[in-house]
Amino acid sequence: HRRSAKMSEKMKASLTGMKPEVVFTIRTGSFSDHEKVRWKSREYFIVDTFENGDFIELKCTSRVA
Repeated sequence: HRRSAKMSEKMKASLTGMKPEVVFTIRTGSFSDHEKVRWKSREYFIVDTFENGDFIELKCTSRVA
């Protein structure tokens, strides 16, 4: 599942010099500390993660600051 990053996520990430563009939600068991995600032939860098029960949100950007 993919969604656009919220304004609060963009503000938080801007403090670290990163600009999140998308957020992917996947099952927690499918994620094991990767630094990048590939989706539809594009590579995204994981800026932040948030675990919520059986799922984890991966906040991502296509650029590295």
